[in-house]
Amino acid sequence: MNEDESTQTLSDKVLDRANLIRFGKPSEKNIAKASNSFGRTDTKAHRAMAYSTFKNWIVKDEDTSKSLGEDENFVNDIGKPFGFRVNDAIRSYIANYPKDPGNENQEVRLAFADQIEQKIMPKLRGLDLSLLTSQECLHRVAEIIDKLGDDQLSETFINVKNDNGGTGMFMWQGVSR
Repeated sequence: MNEDESTQTLSDKVLDRANLIRFGKPSEKNIAKASNSFGRTDTKAHRAMAYSTFKNWIVKDEDTSKSLGEDENFVNDIGKPFGFRVNDAIRSYIANYPKDPGNENQEVRLAFADQIEQKIMPKLRGLDLSLLTSQECLHRVAEIIDKLGDDQLSETFINVKNDNGGTGMFMWQGVSR
């Protein structure tokens, strides 16, 4: 969905059930490339995947907790209300994130960073920065982000936390990648 001044903010119920991805403005190079591909003549029929095949691809998230270690219950530890689905959805996302056998720890960190950006940060939008509980929450989030090594997420988080546009509120707008 498009989100601008003419739309309502997404409800917490929707945010708990979805990954929120914000797309930045495309570069001129990508616009030209996309406009050239509209005249494609690819008419191959695409067959639907069997449900059993899809189910076989899904990785169970039982082993995710050992990958996350002490941060497994991060959602419960930040002191803000999240629906019960959020923790399970994060674990499932991480378990199903593509893995490079030699670099699995890095992939777990990248997947966790994605989930903080897509599921956690949108729910923190509008926090009153003058409240001690908000500061504690954002401090815990900052600790986790620092461990993940996602420089763009960390830089964006710090900028939003420190420069709230004079509103006194945490105004998360996503990471420009």
